[in-house]
Amino acid sequence: MTLATMQVEMLLDFVRAVQAADEPTRQAWSSAGQQAAGLLGRLFGGTKDTYRSASVSRQIIDSGLIDLINFLRKLNNMKPIEVAA
Repeated sequence: MTLATMQVEMLLDFVRAVQAADEPTRQAWSSAGQQAAGLLGRLFGGTKDTYRSASVSRQIIDSGLIDLINFLRKLNNMKPIEVAA
């Protein structure tokens, strides 16, 4: 659980850095950002071959980055992370 939490936090930090970067940097990081968003989607519960936990899902939701993650996922033709209301 500790390792999953650390991995999610590292990926969320990268997504935050993409969000805060200037436009040229954002463009340079776009493929890495899409990969991070893909991993976050799998960790959220998108596949059965990846460790999944309600705690990891909650960490991603609580980050406040779902819209940005979904934007990055859309750039790579991935399904959005769907958060139950």
